[in-house]
Amino acid sequence: MHKTYALFPTPLQHVGKFISDAERKKIIGLSNEEYQNVESSNLSHSSDITSYLDRIKERAERLCVPLGVDLFGQELEWKLTSMWRNVLEKDGYQYVHNHCNSFISGIIYVNLPEGSPKTKFFRPQNTTNFIFGNYNQESSITNFNSEWVDIPNVGQLDMVVFPSYIKHSVDRMEVDGKRITLSFNAVPKKLCNGPYSIEFKV
Repeated sequence: MHKTYALFPTPLQHVGKFISDAERKKIIGLSNEEYQNVESSNLSHSSDITSYLDRIKERAERLCVPLGVDLFGQELEWKLTSMWRNVLEKDGYQYVHNHCNSFISGIIYVNLPEGSPKTKFFRPQNTTNFIFGNYNQESSITNFNSEWVDIPNVGQLDMVVFPSYIKHSVDRMEVDGKRITLSFNAVPKKLCNGPYSIEFKV
């Protein structure tokens, strides 16, 4: 008899129906400065729109608390540092990246045309050594050896929150329409480690 344990798993939380249809329409209709992604001309980002979305911001901060418990073992007060809109059109994509100067990041799925790509989340590689793999026609992909995963059943109006160090990407958009998401970053008000503490000002 043998038993397999999933040691040191990475937490990611999926929140269904995080925004309402009315909020979705408001986000789509927001008019503010947009700029092109440096890698993909069919992907644009807005400037910080946190001030336009106070109620969404407050709910997102509250829903960072459970993930914060998984990460730090304590209910902490969380504050969003920024929130911005991403608009992906046909032939656009988002390259592999992660978010700096934060501990939790989130994605809110505002508009997902049928056939639009999912968000890929990549396994952390904390090494500078050579990496070996065994990917071939006879091997199988499991939760323990996959290079990346997407989260099943994430739909329009939903949200995912995850540690900011996790790299993620979006494949090329091959359908017409606009794939619209909100992204955000958050930090705790304070972290304590024995007699030492550090505070973050937002």
